[in-house]
Amino acid sequence: MGGGHIRLPDGVEVEVSKFSFMGGDDVRLGDEVVAPGSPVIRLRLVSIMGGSSIRRGRKLSRKECQRARELRHSERRDELNPLARPAPRITQRSLA
Repeated sequence: MGGGHIRLPDGVEVEVSKFSFMGGDDVRLGDEVVAPGSPVIRLRLVSIMGGSSIRRGRKLSRKECQRARELRHSERRDELNPLARPAPRITQRSLA
């Protein structure tokens, strides 16, 4: 009834096998193409009433997380509020 978080470096090949019972595993490694002959990390995840998350790359700093959150919120605000963006102008030429 807990979880584990694993961060893997860039530039390594990762092989994951997993089993979950009353839990879940979240593996997000991206689409990075690894050079031939690079090191291989093999992970075997067994989660019982818990979960694991695996990510590639470094952890973002607190300021980077805050900036990303602000960008997501501003984009969401723009989508929800049509008055925030100028409306396209309709002219006689565009109707013809």
